Amino acid sequence: MAWPNPSRWISENQTAEMRAKDSRLVIPRPLHTTFKPAQQAWLMDLRSFLGLVLERQAA
Repeated sequence: MAWPNPSRWISENQTAEMRAKDSRLVIPRPLHTTFKPAQQAWLMDLRSFLGLVLERQAA
């Protein structure tokens, strides 16, 4: 399956705004490489997101 390229629609300024508001962009891991390295470190994949949800629910 060919994934769309979200980095074409999501600018560095937009990801900076999300970071400033403590938001995380959750996207499939294969799409992380379509973003610039500085953005990639901040992205979250679905597996990590679900793990975080389960961890917080258990607390």
